[in-house]
Amino acid sequence: MKKKLSRAEQTKAVRRILSKNDVNLAEIQFSCSGVRISFFGTLIKRTGENFNQEALSNMQSQLEKFGRVSSELTNWDLNSGVRRIEKNRVVYKQDDEEENFDE
Repeated sequence: MKKKLSRAEQTKAVRRILSKNDVNLAEIQFSCSGVRISFFGTLIKRTGENFNQEALSNMQSQLEKFGRVSSELTNWDLNSGVRRIEKNRVVYKQDDEEENFDE
């Protein structure tokens, strides 16, 4: 029978997995509640690069050994499998030169 981890042990295990997978811990917050691991923020690598779906699926399977994963991330949905969140952005092109009007 598997020993139930304390909240502190679960948090330490999750932090270890995130570090091992090169997650930028300054951009993501997480909390552990015994049966659930919740993530908030942006999930990116320490180098600033994005993760690919396969790497996140592997990391999620490692995390699920310590609790059910839920997320409210800005760039990935980990709630029902791994899915990239695409935001619809409108980009306004700015003029390269500013006009100066002297009176």
